[in-house]
Amino acid sequence: PRGTTNIMSCNFEELVGPTLLIGKGQEVYTKDLLKDKKYVMLYFSAQWCPPCRKFTPLLGEAYTAHKQYTKDNNNKEEEDI
Repeated sequence: PRGTTNIMSCNFEELVGPTLLIGKGQEVYTKDLLKDKKYVMLYFSAQWCPPCRKFTPLLGEAYTAHKQYTKDNNNKEEEDI
């Protein structure tokens, strides 16, 4: 559709900046963190938004469950999460 961008051709450094924070505030280079990743998900929410405040913990739980599932099943994709 008109006005959309093919995210696969997107330069993530232009989109999110040269560094990202992971874990407990560890700063890493965007290009290093995202290299060789098959999928990247960006989630934006607002603390003042009631639906966002309900959904964010659910998204975190789903992420944790999927990560555990891939670990339990010796799935290579665990490294991509």
